[in-house]
Order: sequence, then C-alpha cells, then structure tokens
Amino acid sequence: MTPTSASPSITANSSDTTERWTPRLIGTLVALMWPTQLLTLAAIISNNAAPGVAVHFRTTQIVWFTLITSVVATPLLPFVMKLGDRYGKRRVMLVMVGLGVVGDVLAAVAGNYGLLILGRGIAGFYGVFAALSFPAVRDLFPSRLVRQATSLLGASMGVIALAGPFLAGRLITGLSFRPALWFIAIGTAVAFVMVLALVPETPRHDLESGFDWVGAIALSAGLAALVYALGQGQSWGWGSGKTVGWIAGAVVLLVAFAFVERSAGHPILDPRLISRRPVAVAVTVAAIGQAAALMMASFTVLLAVYPHIPGVSDGLGWSSMHNAQLGLSWNLCMILAGYLAGRLLRHSTPRLLWLTGLALATAGFGLMGAWHHTAPQLVLTQCLAQIGMGIVVATGPVLILGSVSVREQGQASGAFQMLTYVFMSLISAVGFAILTAHSKVVQGTAFYLDAGYRLVLLGGAAILLVTLLVSLLAPSRTAQETDAAAEPASAGPVGEAGEALA
Repeated sequence: MTPTSASPSITANSSDTTERWTPRLIGTLVALMWPTQLLTLAAIISNNAAPGVAVHFRTTQIVWFTLITSVVATPLLPFVMKLGDRYGKRRVMLVMVGLGVVGDVLAAVAGNYGLLILGRGIAGFYGVFAALSFPAVRDLFPSRLVRQATSLLGASMGVIALAGPFLAGRLITGLSFRPALWFIAIGTAVAFVMVLALVPETPRHDLESGFDWVGAIALSAGLAALVYALGQGQSWGWGSGKTVGWIAGAVVLLVAFAFVERSAGHPILDPRLISRRPVAVAVTVAAIGQAAALMMASFTVLLAVYPHIPGVSDGLGWSSMHNAQLGLSWNLCMILAGYLAGRLLRHSTPRLLWLTGLALATAGFGLMGAWHHTAPQLVLTQCLAQIGMGIVVATGPVLILGSVSVREQGQASGAFQMLTYVFMSLISAVGFAILTAHSKVVQGTAFYLDAGYRLVLLGGAAILLVTLLVSLLAPSRTAQETDAAAEPASAGPVGEAGEALA
C-alpha cells in the first residue's frame, strides 16, 4: 500500500473570496479525492492479485510487484514537492498521473514478469500524487473551508478501506489478475481526465531561481539505492558484497546530502530541523507506525488469499470476496478507532493516545502470530490490532506538529513521508525475506509456510513494541504544539480525518 501525504499547513491562500461550497469547489475536491485514494485502492487490489501474478509468471520474486512503486516514488518526493511550488501543482500532477497511465497499461498487457515490473515501475511516478493533493487544498479553497475540505479528502480513505476489498473480490476470481490491472489502468486514466478538467492551477510559492540540485540528487539517489538494496537483499544474500555495497553507497550519499544541505542556499530538507531530538523522534516513530500499519495489512491479505495446499502452502485459501467480507469487521474497527481518537484529541494528550494505540496494536499482532489459522481467530486478533493502528495513524501526525513550528510543517511533513516510504520498503523486504526462507518452490512459484507467516506477524509486533519504547522519548504536548494544532496538518489514512476533528 501507498501512504497519503501530509499537508504542510492548513492555511489557505486562495484568491477566491467565496466562503461557501460551490459546484466548482465540489468538483475540485472530487477531482482530488479520486486520484489520491486511487493509490490506496490500487494497493488493495494489487495485494489481492499477487498470488495470481506469482503463479502465472512462476516467480519467486513477487516482492517486486509491490515494492517497485516505492523504489520509484521515494526518490521523486524531493523533486515533486519543489517543482509543485515552483511551477504549479496541477502541472506536476498531470505529468505524474500521465506517466501512471502509461505504466498501468503496460503492466496490464505485459506478457512476462520483467515487463510487468517495468510497467509497475513507471506507474510509480503516480505514487507521489498525495504529496501534492493535500497542499493543493490549502491553495485552492477559501480559508473557512480548508479544514473541512482536508477532512473530507482524508475521510474518503474510509470508503476505500471498506469498498476496496469487495471490488477486488469482484475483479479477481481464482488466480485471474488481468481484470484487476486493467481496472487500475482505467482508474488512473479517469484520474488524469478529472485533474485536467476540474482542478485549477495552484499559485506558485517558490519564485526564486535557485534549486539545490546537488542535495536533491544525493538524497534521491541515496533513498533509491537503499530501497533497491532492501528489495534485492534476499536474492543476493544479506551478507553478500552486492548488498553491503549498495547499502554502503546509500549511506555515503545520505551523509553527503546532510553535509551539502548545511551550506545550501535553497535546502531541500534543512538538517538542523531533523537534528533536533523532539523532531527526529516524532517524525521517526510516526513514520514507523504508519509504515507498519500499511505493510502488516498487506501481509495479512497474503495470508488470507494465498492457496491452502497441505505440505506446500499454508495460506488460508480464501477468495478475495470472502476476505473482503470478513475484513469488513477489522476495517470498521480501524476507521471507528481513528474517528474516536480524533474526537478524544480535543480533551486528551496525543502522547497518551499514541502510546495506547501502539500497545493495542502490539498485542493484536502478537496474538495474531499465534492464532491466525481460522476465520474467528483472525477476525478477533485483527480487530484488536486494527483498533490500535487506527489510533496510531490518527495521532502520529499530531506528534509531529507538536515538535515543529507552523512554518516548519512542510519540511517535517516531507521528512515524514520519505521515512514512511523507506520503512515500508524495509518492512516489506524483510517480511518477504522471512516468507521466502520458509517456503516451498513448486514449478517456479514460491508458496509460503506457516512458520514464515508466524514470524512476520510476530516481527510486526516487535517493531511496534520497539516503537512504543522509543516513543517514551517523544515530546509531550507543549505550547508549541498547541499553536501548531491551530493549523493542523493531515497525514495518513484515518489520520487525516481524525486529526481534522481534533
């Protein structure tokens, strides 16, 4: 799954003096909603299609079916955020979505796995759309409507979380995956038309001529090298020279970026911001929480829909539709928990809610590691885990706001999204490495055993437990946070809606 972006600030600068909803504003919001949430819908559909793709192309490298979009989108973030401010977000949106259409069509018609991954990689250009859509709301809507519009844009995630699995179930019958890929391609084409027809151009906020090309290239190349090495680690071997070399190269580039940014006239990301302990802790734990929520949901889908073949594959063998029907329970738990957390933020500290959410999610995934073999077991443990994750994704952004000033929200949000992509890639790569180590290959296709699923789920619980311990270092609610909360930024599937209610 792909994460949604945080808005740098919820203070509108629109020249429109209208203070009420008009057909034009409604059309603009709908045109931003569909492309933004299509990212999540595509991730849900892709996760359900993964078993069919693996069997059809007889590949043991199914990890790249989901990971390649992060490899492409992660290094693009520094550029698109800067280019959107300089040339207008609508122009950049159209380029990104246009490339997404090309990639999705190529993936849908691909006759071999290499071409499929190439298409998915090109479609990864579209993965940065949310980094532009939430700031665009700030630019295009009157000040009185900005918070409401941002809340609606984020809350539409709830509809996708509930409807997406049912749509996947209708599109995917057995191991057929082509209809799912064509739906994604058509959906992306519709997104392009909607943006072209209904989204006005945004004001240009960056009128200076300077651009930190050296820093942007160093950051992008370092992130891309790191994500690529994580994805190839299982194939190359985690201790092999190639893996160590790529990771070392990524570290060198990221260190070089830190030094370059200290003296850059137009820094992409000011190192002095991230070097402050409260900011570093808040951004890091929020990104880990968001990444864990998205990736553990993906692994649970694999457990549910992979075939059940005694001695060969220990998936539950559910159809996509059956998985959607049972998943309705835990998806509702997550959405309601996120909404409730947003309400409680009016009277409670985000720190307390955050720690509570992490504790519940840790317990849920820990129990799931032991009990995931029947529908009642998975429903009960998933509901507990998703109640916790709903609270986590709703309160994580508030921790970030509490550690920065309003003018620093943009940079903090950019750092949050980049780290989320990196942690998603790390969790995905390590998770698939564990599954592959406990698998059987039949006719070129890897089928996963129960030991692998158990370790992945327990690993998710361990990640959240460490995050819980590190979170004890996170800043508590301060006067600075109170000031920032007056203009809340939104980040994450449920978090955007929940925080807007805070």
